[in-house]
Amino acid sequence: MVLQIRPQGGGAPYAPARDLAYCWADICKDVARRLEANWFKPLHAWLDKAGVTDEELGEACRAHCQYLVSAHIEPDENIEAVLRRAGWFAVRPEAQIAYMFYLGQCTSGMFFGAIRDVLQLGDETLTPVRQLATYSRRARLVMSMPRWKRWLYFLFRPCRRRLRRKFRVPPSTRKNAP
Repeated sequence: MVLQIRPQGGGAPYAPARDLAYCWADICKDVARRLEANWFKPLHAWLDKAGVTDEELGEACRAHCQYLVSAHIEPDENIEAVLRRAGWFAVRPEAQIAYMFYLGQCTSGMFFGAIRDVLQLGDETLTPVRQLATYSRRARLVMSMPRWKRWLYFLFRPCRRRLRRKFRVPPSTRKNAP
């Protein structure tokens, strides 16, 4: 059982133990343990075949942790700038994939437990889920984009924003809008 705070006026209870802002360090430690232990054999067979070293996997861990630690330092920076400053884009893609694979496993399990703990049978899902999904799509887009395409994306992004403002394209009609 977790200590929970029920907001005035109803709504889902809040518990710091379920808050990702409080749990991220434990998640990152778990990811590092899984990488060291060769937890999922097919993934590590692929990494060995690709020639990914433990140092490169460690660099992926370092870059991702640096990204999370420095997320709040510059409030005007977007996700891409923080990832770049943390060195994530300099990490070998295979090491990024391995790190994100285990990160996905860890967070998926934690989300399952947290959502089950928060919502009662028949409750509606939490409202910020849409906003979290938007951030998730944005991160997936940026992290999975090849280097040359990311360069073009950031080069033309200001132009797209200006065009959207000028023509007032509603967000719901955009395809793959992060």
